[in-house]
Parts: sequence; C-alpha cells; structure tokens
Amino acid sequence: MWKPISKLDYLPLSAEGRVIVVACPMLKRNDELRARWTGRAVAVIGDSSRYLRDIARDILANPQIRGIVFDGPACGRTAYDKFWTGTEDPGWRIDKEHVDLIRQFVDLFDDDCNWRTPPQPFWPVRVAYLEETESK
Repeated sequence: MWKPISKLDYLPLSAEGRVIVVACPMLKRNDELRARWTGRAVAVIGDSSRYLRDIARDILANPQIRGIVFDGPACGRTAYDKFWTGTEDPGWRIDKEHVDLIRQFVDLFDDDCNWRTPPQPFWPVRVAYLEETESK
C-alpha cells in the first residue's frame, strides 16, 4: 500500500502499483498519461532533480516500489542517473546501506518498464526517514 512520507505533490494512481512515474510537470495531470499508468504506477510526480531525496525516502518507506519510469523527456534524468550509478553517500541523512538498497533493487526506465505483474519487494519493512530525523 503506497504511503509516501514526504510532502511531495504526487498524483496518486494505484495504491498497489510498483513504479513511480516521473513526467513533465505540465503533463502530470494529463488524462492520457494517467490512463497509461493507472493500475501499474502508484503515482506520478513532476520532473525535478530537487525531488530526488524525498523520492528516495518514499521508496524506502514503500518497499513495493521497484522502478522509476521517465515518461517523456526528463530534465532531471541526469541527477537520477548520477545517484543510481554513484557509490558515495549523497549526504541526505539516510544510512548508506539503505541508499545501496535503492541503487540495487529499484530500476530506472525510459518510457515504459513493461511490467504487467508486480515483482516482489526486496526489503520486508518500511524504512521511514522523516524530514529531520534518522531512520527508525
């Protein structure tokens, strides 16, 4: 069940979805985009590299999330690639082992991941990083 812990302005789609869709903020509420992802994605978020830290926290709190899909051109894609291919601690007050979980078990996709059935989560519990606290 999708329960984001950040205050990001997600457009919720399907609580049982397995991906977060990153799209141009102007298209975020587009009916065609929603129709394409309803039933497969938990939510759509506008494209911004500023959201990456909060998206990482929301992924850890929702172990069913297994992919980030960029629907259309993405200005923030470079920042996502840099984080996913990096090995260093990004300095977000998230334990390195939890950052490594995201890098290892959550995939990035352009346009579509073609998942029709959900993959299993890789960590069994929510890892909640609240705004100003360490993990619980």
